[in-house]
Amino acid sequence: MARGLILFAHGSREPGWAEPFEQLAARVRVAAPQALGQGGHLRRDLPLLVNDLRAQFPEAKFAYARAAGDDAGVLDAIAAYCVGQLGEG
Repeated sequence: MARGLILFAHGSREPGWAEPFEQLAARVRVAAPQALGQGGHLRRDLPLLVNDLRAQFPEAKFAYARAAGDDAGVLDAIAAYCVGQLGEG
């Protein structure tokens, strides 16, 4: 079965905002929401989008993960990044 990748993220007017997501799409084969918390986009918008896709493509299997911030490893990585930005002084 063919697989696809959907990146569901909040946009920005800033040029180049999508570049990290494009790099991510080139590296991963399984998608997870790029949000730290279970806000309205993940609780309302994403399930509606997935239900629409299921109706359009009944032969495909769609699944999505919880918010990235629900994963301790993600939070550890973000914390390490933030601490690393403090520098030496």
